[in-house]
Amino acid sequence: CSGATLSALPTTSTNSIAGSWSPALNNTATTTYTFTPTSTASPTCATTTTMAITVNALPTATITAGGATTFCQGASVVLNANTGSGLTYQWKNNGTNISGATAASYTATTAGSYTVFVTNSNSCSKTSTAITVTVNPLTTPTFTQVPAICSGTTLSALPTTSTNSIAGSWSPALNNTATTTYTFTPTSTASPTCATTITMAITVNALPTASINAGGATNLCQGDSVVINVASDNGTVYQWQESVNAINLATAVSYTATTSGSYTVVVTNSNNCSSTSIATTVTVNPLTTPTFTQVSSICSGATLSALPTTSNNSINGSWSPALNNTTTTTYTFTPTSIASPTCATTSTMAITVNASPSATITAEGATTFCQGASVVLNANTGAGLTYQWKNNGTNITGAIAASYIASASGSYTVDVANSNGCSATSTSTTVIVNPLTTPTFAQVAAICSGGNLNPLPTTSSNNIVGTWTPNINNLATTTYTFSPSINQCANSTTMTIIINDPVVPIFSQIFPICSGTSLTLPSVSNENIIGTWSPQVNNLQTTTYTFTPISNQCATNQSMTVIVNSNPIVTLGSFPQICDTLGLYNLTGGNPLGGIYTGFSVSNNTFQTSLGSGTYPITYTFTDINNCSASATQNLAVIDCSGVGFVELIEDVIVIYPNPTDNIFTIEVSDFSIGQTFAIFDIRGRLLLDGKLNETKTPINVSSFATGTYYVNFPASNKTMKLIKQ
Repeated sequence: CSGATLSALPTTSTNSIAGSWSPALNNTATTTYTFTPTSTASPTCATTTTMAITVNALPTATITAGGATTFCQGASVVLNANTGSGLTYQWKNNGTNISGATAASYTATTAGSYTVFVTNSNSCSKTSTAITVTVNPLTTPTFTQVPAICSGTTLSALPTTSTNSIAGSWSPALNNTATTTYTFTPTSTASPTCATTITMAITVNALPTASINAGGATNLCQGDSVVINVASDNGTVYQWQESVNAINLATAVSYTATTSGSYTVVVTNSNNCSSTSIATTVTVNPLTTPTFTQVSSICSGATLSALPTTSNNSINGSWSPALNNTTTTTYTFTPTSIASPTCATTSTMAITVNASPSATITAEGATTFCQGASVVLNANTGAGLTYQWKNNGTNITGAIAASYIASASGSYTVDVANSNGCSATSTSTTVIVNPLTTPTFAQVAAICSGGNLNPLPTTSSNNIVGTWTPNINNLATTTYTFSPSINQCANSTTMTIIINDPVVPIFSQIFPICSGTSLTLPSVSNENIIGTWSPQVNNLQTTTYTFTPISNQCATNQSMTVIVNSNPIVTLGSFPQICDTLGLYNLTGGNPLGGIYTGFSVSNNTFQTSLGSGTYPITYTFTDINNCSASATQNLAVIDCSGVGFVELIEDVIVIYPNPTDNIFTIEVSDFSIGQTFAIFDIRGRLLLDGKLNETKTPINVSSFATGTYYVNFPASNKTMKLIKQ
């Protein structure tokens, strides 16, 4: 390990060669040393050699405190050593191993000098610098006990520093109404103070009950008195007071009050705690005459409000005789009570009643008429009279003359007042103003220009009679005015009758079709005109059709020509018989050229003969430039050629034999076919073998082929042969 003692290297090798080492030994870093022999000549013939001495680094050993290292008894601090891969730890206090303290952290609860011994994976160790932990003992604050007090007495604030000089605060808040235990919490419980909480109980003695019961009413008339008593006898000493002043010799549980004042009693108990009662007020009232606000004179028949049963100076009572709103009368007020606090006498009041004027309305004409007419209403007249006309009980602004011209419906009255300010309201006169009615008619539907237009009705649907102008016009849209006959309270009205120009039906042109194709003409135009076509639809030749709209649509006829293209004439020549060993057979003979062959086992205009012998229908279909098509069908006969023995011939050009074959077969061709290629496929179409025919006879080895059917294809001649492998 770095810094460990490194012994001097030997100057003689284990095989007896003397020499020296360089460089000088270094116990702090890995170093390679070179040994140089003293002699390299014969017979030694020694060479230099090297030796590397590894010096492993010491681990880092440090301590970090997780908090203060000086604290009070019962607290702790976490000491954290540096961490790293492969490190192990041993914590020590004052140089002595702490049992079980082998983690990277240690929680210290006692005083001492702490170190940590850190060892790495190379077994090299290091001891950290010591960290000192100080643990201070706890201190209890002391205070002088506060003596007992009476409930409500001022309680001085408790000292915030104890007699042994510990600062802090008390809780809960001081309470001078109940015995309470207070807790002193030091401002700091940390080191070096390390103070604990302490409690102090302060006794609060209850106050005696002090209340007064009156032996009678405390509101008296002059010359009366009332006895006032202490409500509960839980005291030992009493003192009666008036307006906070002690009453001489008034120390009994009762006192007789004869004068107005605010009376209290002070009660003291055995703990020398005192309470003062809530004051009881005694009022001695003088005799009082009731006073009232004079009621103003009224008009005869006017409402006379009930006279007040309480005077202006708050005396209750009643009046007699009963109120009379037709004659001037003197009324007498008798107090309900003449005792305190009223102490009242009787009083009188005279109320003057003035006569009211008369109020009538006379109409100068009919009171029912049409809107726009009117009627004059006249009130009675007389010296000193004033007027206010009303409609439905609401004043008519400015209508203050003896007459009024009414032009609106309503219930009319007039208020007439005389010089005494008395007034009367007339009986109502009803005026009915009939509103002008607007005649209503069923709207005449729009018609086509020149269509039938009936005369307009001379009586509206709401029974108003009149005439129309101008005259009926069935060629152009026109607005007509209806004028009501007189005496109907009706307005004129108008009606516009729309004359439509005929619509020309539009249809999407039907594209040319092929003869015999289904053909349907639309029964509704693009403008939603409904109609029928003639003549009947013909899908065999070009025809021009006429569309006739059904009635009541204001539309004209329309025509459309539908082109019908002729189908092409298609023929198919007969097919020769072919062998089932031929493979793919090109289909020909269809006319016109450019058509498509279809049928069972037909693909890309070729027929696959491997399907086997039989008769197969082949159809040839041709489509012309108008996209019209026609078809022709011929049967193709396929014969069984599998029994031809060892030779199969294709158009006298290519021969394969033997067929069927066991291992080797020969492809024989004419000189003309030398050089063309061949390919062998299985029945799934997979290529198994291909090559080139370089001679007229080419042997082919198929010994690796499985037993079955194969096809030999010659691309140059577009021929395919079937080969049987046994």
